[in-house]
Amino acid sequence: MKEHRHILFVPLLTVLVYLNSLNGTWAMDDAYISGFASLKDYINLNLDFRKISYITFQLNHLFTPNDVIYYRVVNVFLHCLNTVLLYAISYITFKRFIEIKNPLLASLIVSLIFAVHPINNTSVAYIIQRMALLSTFFVLLSLLCYIKSVLTENKIRSIALRVLVCVFIFLGVFSKENALLAIPLIFLYDHNFLSKSRQGLPIYKVIYLSLGLSVFVLLILYLLNADHTFRAIVKIARYFLSPNDAIRQEGWTCVDVYWTPIEHLLTEARVIVRYLTSIFIPIPTLFVFDWWGFPVSEGLFRPITTVFSVLFLILLTLASFIYRERYPLIAFAILWYMVGLSMESFIAIGSDLYFEHRNYLPLTGLLVGIVGQIDRGVGLKDKGVITFISIFLLISIFTTIKRNETFRDSITLWKDTIQKAPNNLRAKMSLGNAYLRAFMVKEAIDVFNDVLNDRLIGRSPTFMLDALFSKGMSSVYLGRLGEAKGSLKMMENSGYKSVKTVLLKSAIDISDDRSEDAIKGLTQVIGDLKGLNLQVATILLADAYRAQGDAERAVNTYRSVLKADPLNATSYYGIGKSYLIVGHREQALFYLSRCIDLEPNNVFALADLSDLHLINGEIDKAYHYAQRAIGLNTPFYKPSLAMANVMLYKGASDEAERWYDQALSLHSPAYLIHYNKSRVYLLKNDREKAMLFLRKTLGQKDVPHLLKNKIEAYFKF
Repeated sequence: MKEHRHILFVPLLTVLVYLNSLNGTWAMDDAYISGFASLKDYINLNLDFRKISYITFQLNHLFTPNDVIYYRVVNVFLHCLNTVLLYAISYITFKRFIEIKNPLLASLIVSLIFAVHPINNTSVAYIIQRMALLSTFFVLLSLLCYIKSVLTENKIRSIALRVLVCVFIFLGVFSKENALLAIPLIFLYDHNFLSKSRQGLPIYKVIYLSLGLSVFVLLILYLLNADHTFRAIVKIARYFLSPNDAIRQEGWTCVDVYWTPIEHLLTEARVIVRYLTSIFIPIPTLFVFDWWGFPVSEGLFRPITTVFSVLFLILLTLASFIYRERYPLIAFAILWYMVGLSMESFIAIGSDLYFEHRNYLPLTGLLVGIVGQIDRGVGLKDKGVITFISIFLLISIFTTIKRNETFRDSITLWKDTIQKAPNNLRAKMSLGNAYLRAFMVKEAIDVFNDVLNDRLIGRSPTFMLDALFSKGMSSVYLGRLGEAKGSLKMMENSGYKSVKTVLLKSAIDISDDRSEDAIKGLTQVIGDLKGLNLQVATILLADAYRAQGDAERAVNTYRSVLKADPLNATSYYGIGKSYLIVGHREQALFYLSRCIDLEPNNVFALADLSDLHLINGEIDKAYHYAQRAIGLNTPFYKPSLAMANVMLYKGASDEAERWYDQALSLHSPAYLIHYNKSRVYLLKNDREKAMLFLRKTLGQKDVPHLLKNKIEAYFKF
């Protein structure tokens, strides 16, 4: 074991390289993690889609709910395990089955490159791709057990190890389905390194293995939900038989898939060439987190790079067969890589065209073959080879660390993605929503307009409706209901049905003092919703109850959101505002402060905290929060209104008027200016001025019924 102590350096280096990714942002599908079923729903004997992966996410959630660091710590740990497993497989391969000069050094280099190569960045830093980490972990374990079963002379141990092979493949498939590729990959490894003859396996062995594995595969497919699985297989088969027909939207397909099966296959040839380019030239500009809208190959010569890519891959594959005796390791590397990519790139017709995490499993065998062949030829201790590998490792480390930095926050991640994939509508929508979460609403609207003007928008009704919805909601936040209604009208006239039309209409109704209409519309659809749409609908329903003055129902509805998403800042804000309605200032202070803990730049919560401290007579705190809200330089009127109230309370009337004018210029309703002045004068015990501004408030248009009734009741009192 002493000769293998150097392998401990690899996990240590892996941790250091990924250290700056740990506190990065949640990205894309990571948002679905909190929506997975609870752990108790998974602890049973029922087998479900990707159940093993979901259990690990729920264990994270059980101990550290929604703490991004610990989710990534688990991912890095799994990546470290995979580097060690790859080292073990490499060493056994180089030491026992094929003659190379430096098996220890070669195994270490394979493990090192795999550990730090930037093509693996999205498998490690992109949390939900723990699925790729786990499936690869179980594939490597199954291969290692198979190798050990062949090496051992103890028949009982051999049988036990082969049972473990099946168990690990089984666990891998229920982590991510591409672990099913372990079966052809084990066959490939057996054929290249374990069989006595490279011409093929003995016929009896082929028959026994084929029958046994067929039964095993059928069992797995059955457990994966037989009806759904077999229907999916039939649909995929039909796509191969009708290569020029349009691909329909399926569970595995890309959002708004707009290409045909033949276009998919032709495009994937170019994608794989790009993958290989980024593997051998690991510089930052070649790596992109997501690429919806990757340019589709509309024919063999459109673009011209398609034909060259197809020819390159065909020749590469043919060469791996022709020269397998002379260059067995290179042949193995090529075939392993192509088989490893096959399920997600070629078989799942209509799936996203480009995702770098698909290279995680294929890269393992590719590195074993290439590094082994180099050592078998020139030798890894050659000065030129040592220099090249050292430079390659340093570039890989630099690029991976650089890629980790893009996960620093959502805005950085999606800006980097758009820079490299300018027509990526999914990335643009994600950037716009990231701006919204940062209360950079004008920037968000600019991005949504960019989506709506993109040349690919005609091919994506989903992103068109999403952009109109998000733009409309942004206008609602700014108080520009006319613009919001314009977005709603475009959604209604688009010819596509979407629940987001109902959600936007409800948001407009709430802002337009028609909360009853909003409640009616939301209750009609909310039972059919799930995921993010359900969360948005529930928050809007709570907002509608709050707008009606029904604080109890509002609080209970917001709490239902927090049960599923304990870190939902919007719900904490809504509960705080609801408690303000009924005068429970301590509870309001707690929930508004909790909102600020989660979203330090929430200008609405900051302005309301300023108002709350002003009511409590804590002028310095009121000024502090108003100043924080103003300092964020957002296009909302509430910070200006909060600062105006503080200035008026202090007696700085001219300064207060300047801030009230600023609030008006930011589309504050005129009645709010008068109403806020009346509240400040009431706090100063100046009843005469307070009554004056209350009357002015009633004289304004569009005063909400709840506020109007409240003021009229005050006059009667």
